[in-house]
Amino acid sequence: MAPFLDEGALVGGSTTWGIVLEDGDGVFSRVCDEAPGMRAWFHLKVGARVLVGGGPGLLATDDRGCTYSARNLAGASDATSAVLAGGSVFVATGRPGYPNGVFRSDDGGLTFQVTGLSGTASPLWDLAASPDGALVVVSGADLDLEQ
Repeated sequence: MAPFLDEGALVGGSTTWGIVLEDGDGVFSRVCDEAPGMRAWFHLKVGARVLVGGGPGLLATDDRGCTYSARNLAGASDATSAVLAGGSVFVATGRPGYPNGVFRSDDGGLTFQVTGLSGTASPLWDLAASPDGALVVVSGADLDLEQ
């Protein structure tokens, strides 16, 4: 189960069959019957929208996990980490041997654009950002920016 945190508090998570959410009384229960069809590595709550990242990509749900829609990351897949900073959402991808990068959304996760770090074949595993989003730091496996 990948944890689903909201302001540092556990509010749910994902399993192989979908999202579980806390009902306000400390009980976690399954939401709807539809599964995202992927093993989730992270959840990020942006307003009422929840972004779910993992293999093979990035999904969004606006109805608490009942339905999902894919988000386009310029052909990259395996969303490995995300952070909300300065009103923007930053997502890193990490599919070994394929182009990877950091993507940015300024519309709450509806659409994503490539940033200055894109096209590297090395997997990107984690990222962090300053509170205003002006500085984004990413780590990866054998990161080689000269490719």
